[in-house]
Amino acid sequence: MPNTPPSSPRAQKTTTVLSTPETHLPLETWKERLLGKTFQLVDASGIYQLKDSNEPEIRWPAMVEFLGPGMFQDCDYEPERLRVFLDVSGVARGVEYG
Repeated sequence: MPNTPPSSPRAQKTTTVLSTPETHLPLETWKERLLGKTFQLVDASGIYQLKDSNEPEIRWPAMVEFLGPGMFQDCDYEPERLRVFLDVSGVARGVEYG
């Protein structure tokens, strides 16, 4: 989206691939860890982190996708991909695999 600052969760859809992934945890575990937490975009590359620095570091699965309001969601199904749905403030409101 044009003229959207990088700090906005609307800035872009991102899929992050990490070199040391967490194992495929149950969805309920991810919901407990993430829902209600605020994330911020670190830079224009699309990497997100928890806004509260007191939170323990999260080891993400190999594929993570952050989606804000109005972002395009891929139609392909990747059972190992964790999707984190953010509201306009960057708060995680939904989590799913797919």
